[in-house]
Amino acid sequence: MAKPAKTIAVIGAALQLAWVVGLLLTLGQLNRATAEFDLSQATNNNEVAAMLSRATATMGSAFDASLLGLGVSILGVGIFGYALTRLRFRERWAFWFATIHGSLLVCLFPLGTPFGLFLLIQALSHRTEFGQSISQPATS
Repeated sequence: MAKPAKTIAVIGAALQLAWVVGLLLTLGQLNRATAEFDLSQATNNNEVAAMLSRATATMGSAFDASLLGLGVSILGVGIFGYALTRLRFRERWAFWFATIHGSLLVCLFPLGTPFGLFLLIQALSHRTEFGQSISQPATS
């Protein structure tokens, strides 16, 4: 049972990093939108309106990248949480990943906060179980 639990945990952890990719894509899109928006080259109102339209479309796709990254990340929290709770996956890296990533998610108010709290609570309330072999009982 340890092998499927590890595979599920790794997939969940990898998916959780999608919000970082979404954030980087968003920053790139916003940078591109502001770089293309140059009023000094506009000679009439139609050109200004066209620039605004392009910038608005680029900013919309930037927002979509953020939402997609956050959605995939939340899916990853669910998968990783399943490995932690139902499959009782307790490798040491999972503890540190849940603690560090949970702390970061808490700062992403309002959507990331409950998921970050979930990861932190799972990791910290079972911290003595992490890093022990499955065949060894937890010692208090």
